[in-house]
Amino acid sequence: MKQTHILEIDQQRYKINVFIEHRNGTRASITAKNINIRLPRNLDENQREEAYQKMLEWVRKKIMSKKGLHQPKKYEHGSVLKMGDLEFQLIFDRSCNQFLNGEINTTNRQIKIAVPTDFKDHLLQKAIGKLLVKLFKTYFIERFTHLVHQMNQNTVQGNIKRVQFRHTTSRWGSCNSVGHLSFAIRLLLAPMWVVQYVVIHELCHLREMNHSDRFWKLVETYCPNYADAERYLKENGHLLNF
Repeated sequence: MKQTHILEIDQQRYKINVFIEHRNGTRASITAKNINIRLPRNLDENQREEAYQKMLEWVRKKIMSKKGLHQPKKYEHGSVLKMGDLEFQLIFDRSCNQFLNGEINTTNRQIKIAVPTDFKDHLLQKAIGKLLVKLFKTYFIERFTHLVHQMNQNTVQGNIKRVQFRHTTSRWGSCNSVGHLSFAIRLLLAPMWVVQYVVIHELCHLREMNHSDRFWKLVETYCPNYADAERYLKENGHLLNF
């Protein structure tokens, strides 16, 4: 038994073939032409729908990851935003009549956002995301720079001229020959052990401006679990976004 559905991601339509078969488990595959989802015949209607939705979510994440896309977050009053190993609670103040603004209180781990009373809900989520990017750049660049310099002293002891954040989805970090290090602001949303790997990766470029065997041996010297961090970013990077 075969059913056909359409999945739309980033204004692109994908054909999904759903096969109901004599099998023990579910399976999904992505080919150049189609997406195939295979479900056991012995499931009832509710179980089949649940299994289908799980496979659909897996497919969506895989496609978005390959395309460098991310799913938009939904920010709500009281919700929690993770930054590394820390958690910050979002507090909305809807009593203001001016413009969207915010501040981060690192002591009580709160991010207070003033939301104008006339702000349209369908525009709010994207606007908050942009605001958080600005807030994170402002509030955390000093301590992140300190972290980079501290790790540098404990590892390659290279010549760092500048450390900065960029709002990019194409890479997690970069390093040029004059010692300018840049890091994606969304890296702050990753677990600290992953953040430390990316810092080590870029610091090692101060010694090896390439990805040669010597470079990776240097990375492994200071970050033995670098392969786990690489795998984490590959599998979860699309979820780290504002």
